[in-house]
Amino acid sequence: MPVSDQKGMTYIEVLVYVFILSIILLAFGYFAVNLLYDRTRGTAQTETREVSRLAMERMIREIERAKSVRTASSTFGQNVALSANGGKLLSLQMASSTLDPTEFSVLNNILYIKQGSATASPMTPTTVRVSQLQFENLSVGKARNIDVVLSVNVSGTTAGPGSSVTSTLRSAGELRNR
Repeated sequence: MPVSDQKGMTYIEVLVYVFILSIILLAFGYFAVNLLYDRTRGTAQTETREVSRLAMERMIREIERAKSVRTASSTFGQNVALSANGGKLLSLQMASSTLDPTEFSVLNNILYIKQGSATASPMTPTTVRVSQLQFENLSVGKARNIDVVLSVNVSGTTAGPGSSVTSTLRSAGELRNR
């Protein structure tokens, strides 16, 4: 048989090349999708931690600035973020008449602060849902303390497909402005 000087690849060689290339591309695609998912989830975790931290700091700061707690118009021991407890809040008496009363409430899973006669302003963005806000009156004798539990979460596409990220903080503030 004469030796052929043909250059090129046989059909089998092309199929093997395409098969190997497709496996490499699939592995790369899988890696890229997981990398994007992890980045999205990490961003959602950072957002929930930051939103909950800022909201908690603001609530504790206002509690510490308050003269007293308006216990008759405040809700203790209940999750005010639940729709069944809608309209429940923490009401603080402030030294400044422009800030009195200062009230915290949750409406449609968004945390609001209302100071004085001003309209309520949101403390959390619409991308983050407040799933728990609970106040406890820990006051004993002259010590006037309010315990606050705040949980916020991000779910769905913001946290990645089919996932949810939750951040829960607990802190207490002592009324110092007597």
